[in-house]
Amino acid sequence: MRWLNDALKPVRRELSPERYQRLRTALALTVSIDAVIVMKDVCHVDDDTALDTLQWAAAALLRAGVAEDGG
Repeated sequence: MRWLNDALKPVRRELSPERYQRLRTALALTVSIDAVIVMKDVCHVDDDTALDTLQWAAAALLRAGVAEDGG
């Protein structure tokens, strides 16, 4: 999770501690091997679609997390 902290540094000050923790935790769902397994084994998509979908989900979570706090 350390690298997520680094990735979120640009928006860290815009978020309350609670919102930051929720965003960081939610983003962890999109970057794990488990997420890739779900994409492949449950959703039956190819590698490119899996990665594209997970990137889209991470970007959507980031936008929502920042917007929720008024950023």
